[in-house]
Amino acid sequence: MGAQGIEFLSDQMLEGAQNASDATIDEFNAIMERHPLERVANDIFINSSLFRNRWLTLEEQVASLQADLRLAKRLGFPLVRLVS
Repeated sequence: MGAQGIEFLSDQMLEGAQNASDATIDEFNAIMERHPLERVANDIFINSSLFRNRWLTLEEQVASLQADLRLAKRLGFPLVRLVS
C-alpha cells in the first residue's frame, strides 16, 4: 500500500512560491517524474496579514490569489484548496 497522489502546499514547500523560477518548476516536475504520483491539489493560503503594521488591501489580496492560481497551473495541479 502506498500513496497514489499528493496534496501540495506551495507556500511552504516551493522555493520562491508565487515567483518560482522556471528552474524550480522544472526541478519539481523532475521529482514528480521520478515519483509518479497524481497531482491532486495545491493548497493556497488566503493571505491578508503579511505585514505587522497593516492588512493587505483587497487589490493586494486579489493579486496574491491570482499569482497562486497561476502557480498551481504551472505546477500541473487540476485543483486548488483555499485555506484561511
